[in-house]
Amino acid sequence: MEDFRLLTSQKNKVLQAIVAEGLNPGSFRWVDVRSQARRYADISRLEGPEGSFFNFDRDPQSFFLAEYSPGLDQRVTKKTGYEWNNFRYVNEWAAALKRELETPDLWALVEAQPKDFQALIETQSESDRFTAAELEEVKRGLEEIKEFLFTTEQVSGAQRAMIELRLKYLLDAAPRVGRVDWKNIAFSTFVSILLQLALPPSTAGELFRFVVVALRHVLGGQALLP
Repeated sequence: MEDFRLLTSQKNKVLQAIVAEGLNPGSFRWVDVRSQARRYADISRLEGPEGSFFNFDRDPQSFFLAEYSPGLDQRVTKKTGYEWNNFRYVNEWAAALKRELETPDLWALVEAQPKDFQALIETQSESDRFTAAELEEVKRGLEEIKEFLFTTEQVSGAQRAMIELRLKYLLDAAPRVGRVDWKNIAFSTFVSILLQLALPPSTAGELFRFVVVALRHVLGGQALLP
């Protein structure tokens, strides 16, 4: 049986690469596994969050064989290196993993919409334009949504400015465009805010539900019970 498990010094280099990308080392664990390239050899495998991994394998010629997920441009990548000091693929893997962990799942955000929010967006309105009274309701609703975001999420100064700018755009658009067009603009605006804040789908669902409560009267819908 051959033993190709990493040395402590080599594992330390891996730790440095993880920390350099701002990843939490506590989210990873080392396991010893059987080589997939050599029949009788043990190798080291590092497992990380969201199913990520890095196999420190050896090919039949004893070159370093890296198999890791995620890769820079595909889910699983295999690379070969001649010596440990040139084994730069750990850095590529750590960078790709950080990117994937910080990238919001747009499809999950769409799926997070409660049924009453989607129904509200799709409701056919009797009037194409908001009345003066409805414009006041829009203003009040957008203020409530802003306060909801400011009080339920830890937002930075730059994020607060972004939210205020997006909602002001919605407010300014309300008297200029038709009701249906404003609904579509509002939907795009709220999704844009979610992406900028990198909110998880569960929190996104809470925001959508609050939007229903705040704006249902002026958009012609009735909120459904949870």
